[in-house]
Amino acid sequence: MVFAGITADGKTPLIFVDPEVKGVALSQFSLRKPTMDLPARRRPRSSCQRDLRVVSRQFSEFISAADWPASSPDLNPMDYAVGIYLTEKVSSKNYPSIKALKTALIKKWDEIDDDYLRAVIDAYPKRLKAVINAKGGRFENYS
Repeated sequence: MVFAGITADGKTPLIFVDPEVKGVALSQFSLRKPTMDLPARRRPRSSCQRDLRVVSRQFSEFISAADWPASSPDLNPMDYAVGIYLTEKVSSKNYPSIKALKTALIKKWDEIDDDYLRAVIDAYPKRLKAVINAKGGRFENYS
């Protein structure tokens, strides 16, 4: 399994998780320091709820987790853009080992241009509107 993240300003490193690992804690891969590293008496009581309140106040068009469609690859840039891009770049060759494949993935990941990522993120609102207009169904274009 591979974890990664993108923003309009760049990307995280690729993180490979061995298939034997069960129940990966995603907070380990957070871009900011996880609160679990703080002593229990200093941890925010409900940082997730606090963050949710702040985000929903700051962004009027914020979509809560309750309203977000489950398993929506059409709304996940890593599925509909970046993952496909990486697959196209790496799948044209057979690799002698998993290590060689990981090396190729890292190389191609590092070559992804920030302008491409910015375009993917900037197109997201149009894509979201297309999903809404299609009532969660299929859509061909979203321009």
